[in-house]
Amino acid sequence: MDDASPAPASMAGKWHLGYDPSNSPRSRGFERSFALLNGGASHFSDAAGLVEQASKSRYIEDDKTVTQLPDDFYSSTFYTDKMIEYIDKASGFKKPFFGYLSYTAAHWPLQVPDDALNLYKGVYDEGYEKLASERMKRIAELGLVSAVDTDQPLNEAAIPWDSLPDEVKRREARKMELYAAMIELMDAQIGKLLAHLKKTKLYHNTIIVLIADNGAEGNDILELSTNRIWVPKRFDNSIENMGRRNSYIFTGPGWAQASVAPFQQFKTFPHEGGIRVPAIISFSGKARTDEISNAVVHVRDIMPTILDYLEVRPPVLRNLLAGKYEPDGISLRAHLDKGEPLPEDRVLISEVFGRIAVRKGDWKALRLMPPYGNCKWQLFNIPADPGERSDQSETHPAVLANLVKEWSKYETQNHVILPAHDTGYANTKSGKNSIGSCSTPTISLQP
Repeated sequence: MDDASPAPASMAGKWHLGYDPSNSPRSRGFERSFALLNGGASHFSDAAGLVEQASKSRYIEDDKTVTQLPDDFYSSTFYTDKMIEYIDKASGFKKPFFGYLSYTAAHWPLQVPDDALNLYKGVYDEGYEKLASERMKRIAELGLVSAVDTDQPLNEAAIPWDSLPDEVKRREARKMELYAAMIELMDAQIGKLLAHLKKTKLYHNTIIVLIADNGAEGNDILELSTNRIWVPKRFDNSIENMGRRNSYIFTGPGWAQASVAPFQQFKTFPHEGGIRVPAIISFSGKARTDEISNAVVHVRDIMPTILDYLEVRPPVLRNLLAGKYEPDGISLRAHLDKGEPLPEDRVLISEVFGRIAVRKGDWKALRLMPPYGNCKWQLFNIPADPGERSDQSETHPAVLANLVKEWSKYETQNHVILPAHDTGYANTKSGKNSIGSCSTPTISLQP
């Protein structure tokens, strides 16, 4: 094997970056790949889709369409085995290799093999409010966040547990049982991958980054596309079949809140519950170990960090609107190796469906369109108020004005075109069909 040849980069799992060949993993630098092109799918070989318009999900291996999945296909297991296969082939090279493993667990539909259906039977029978309370108390005991509101109100999209009929409670508890089982199975597969790295003596020279892509899913998926009609017609969601092949189950807002407690909201929202996710970075050959960092980092920091360890300069990229530019993340190497603090004046921006968040230091500005907001900017001190319950916009107008300026700068530099109204999918809030825009300024940019 040619030592000068670069080791192949590989990926397995969810891709969701387009169906055109120009957007495929191969076109984006991955020599080997097994990719689900859709945003999600059945976790079994039937490859059922998430909406009626895409009722069969699409897989490709390298650049070839996969016409039939193995009969024993289960997403977490299959993706892990593919990544191990790719690693074994890449490790024959004398150059570093890159592997990207993108699990679809625990994305809806919630499904597990038959032998895992009852792993958590009965564990969640007391409901999501009790679970959220227990988790918040535990978080407070561990000191994982600087301030915890243990009396977190129930998300308005969720129905109080005690008011649910017994049959609905059982179905709801079953959802969380399945979710937990999916997480346990994925965790076991991650363990299998790490064990393989150790067995092949690659572990101590491998940077491992584990992150979630967003907060828990709390949207009403039956509001997505034609799902309210299509799902009951297409799938068997009887309580006996929940979690099996040909079922279509999702958690909902109550369990989502328990999952992100003590934060507000969930996936698709720029609140802490939607964008603040766990991150584990391990590099036993270099970085500090067994430490918890409260530093605020961003997914775009991963590439500069890995390139820094490889002592490779970030590439100059090209954007049709902005021209040439360098990736705007920062390397975390000094923080990981030596505990050096990250820049305090760093600005992190999240925008999705017209929902905006701007974070700088301890402060975070939020702006939402109707029906979730009134287009006015809010301001929160996240270490003091991680649940984002005390709006400080009137008491700290200069801080808010500075953050709004940062948004305006970002909006201009990146040619952001905001939607005319909130475009979130599967919205849960009452009045979700109302339309409102934020076309007029809502705050003076002068301190």
